Amino acid sequence: GNDANQEDTENDAKQEDTENAQIEGTENDIKQEDTENGQIEGDAKSEDDFDADEFLLYEISKDVVRTHPDLQFFLDAVHGPARYESLKRVLFVYAKLNPGVKYVQGMNELLGALFYVLAAQSPQVSESEELSQLFSAQAAEADAFNCFTVLMGELRDVFVEDLDDSTTGIK
Repeated sequence: GNDANQEDTENDAKQEDTENAQIEGTENDIKQEDTENGQIEGDAKSEDDFDADEFLLYEISKDVVRTHPDLQFFLDAVHGPARYESLKRVLFVYAKLNPGVKYVQGMNELLGALFYVLAAQSPQVSESEELSQLFSAQAAEADAFNCFTVLMGELRDVFVEDLDDSTTGIK
C-alpha cells in the first residue's frame, strides 16, 4: 500500500516538474520571439514611449490653452483650468487610441465646442434631480470624448495628411 502511494506521489511530482518546465520554456520562447521582433526592447523603448507621450501632451497643451478664448466658460478663474485639463485628457486619450490620426492642431477647437455645449448647458440640480444625473457637468468629459470620437470618425480624412487629397490643408 505505502509503496503504491509513494510511487503515485513521485509520478505526480515528476509530472508537475515536466509541466512547469514546459510553461517556463514557452515563456522563454515567447520572450525570445518578442525580442527578435523588436516588441520588447527593455527600458530604452519605454523611455522613448514616455518621451513621445510627453511631447504629445506638450503639443496638446499648447493648443488647448488657446481654445475658444472668446468664451468666459474657458477663461473662468475657478473652473477654467479644470475645463482645459478635461480637454487635454480627452485629446491625449483619443490620440493614443487612434495612432493613425494622433493629434492635429484644430481638434481642440472641435472638442472645445462639444465640451462647452455638454458642460455649460447641463441642467441645474434644482431643476430636476433626474435630468441632472443624466446630463451632469461631471459626465461632460466622457460625453465629449464619445461625441468627439464619433465626429472624428466622419472628419478624420481632414486631419490625416495621407488621406487629404486637397491642395490646401495640412500638407
